[in-house]
Amino acid sequence: MAMGLKRLDSSNWLTLDSAYLPEHFLRCNLLCTHRPQVIQCLPGSEPACHEVLSLVTSFLSSRFPQHFTLINLTLPSGEVPAIHNHLTQETFPVGRQNCPNPLEIAAKLSMEDFNILVKNQETGEYELKASATLFPAGWKLQERIGTGMANLHKPVPGWKEKLGGSVNRYFDHLSPKTSMERTNLFIQTTPDLFQDAPEKITEGEIIMPKRLMVRRERQTFMRLANTGAVLFTVRTYMTPLVELGVEELKALKSQVMGWEEEIKVYKGWGIWGEPLLRRCDEVFGVEEGRELNSSERTVSCFLLISLASGFE
Repeated sequence: MAMGLKRLDSSNWLTLDSAYLPEHFLRCNLLCTHRPQVIQCLPGSEPACHEVLSLVTSFLSSRFPQHFTLINLTLPSGEVPAIHNHLTQETFPVGRQNCPNPLEIAAKLSMEDFNILVKNQETGEYELKASATLFPAGWKLQERIGTGMANLHKPVPGWKEKLGGSVNRYFDHLSPKTSMERTNLFIQTTPDLFQDAPEKITEGEIIMPKRLMVRRERQTFMRLANTGAVLFTVRTYMTPLVELGVEELKALKSQVMGWEEEIKVYKGWGIWGEPLLRRCDEVFGVEEGRELNSSERTVSCFLLISLASGFE
């Protein structure tokens, strides 16, 4: 296990692509219908939330000026700073005096989710103080807000032994000039971006490869210059497994097969492992020498069912 970090290209911090509008409307709907599940800001996090919104509006208006413009908005109280989204024709006041929910506005403007971590000086652990997580991957925000990294990663096998201490030390040395990024990978059986519980399947259910979705997360980490909090962003990409090309599929298989067994189980191998390998057989089984005879397939299915029984 490793964090797999690389230096962040600051010009590519936030991203826009053709999924912007459908994801934007989904995010707005989630904020209306599942608000407690997707946004939580604890008292004391307000300065950091406003700092995040300031960074987001500055970045979007300079990186994508054709889509976002900083303007002065006329209100009954006078002119206030605002940002206009030309893609959705929305205008949002910004600034501490005019924007009571800065993290929500940041989440509506962007395709990324935002998490603010603050160090507890007594325990030395970083705690989640504010989060706009519209697209969780199998976890509930209400259960994690206000808790430290150990609880945030409690379900991850080997976290405490292999990563917990190094991650806290890494955050201690993170500066506004040393922003980093990494990627994460999941496979799921639905196209749902909002997935706040681990997947389960009914006994005997057969999962076809065409149901599998490859869920990739691009995560960035940066130190906020003014408040000193750590900002952790997540951009989620979903791709149907059957749309992966040969080389992409080979890379995916190599990555998954390189996971330790406990990581495989944690990530749901018992649900999607067999259909993933079946898809690999369909695409390059003969070339890779992975064609299984009937007895081998029986053993493979037995192992997968055994793993599935232990997955929560």
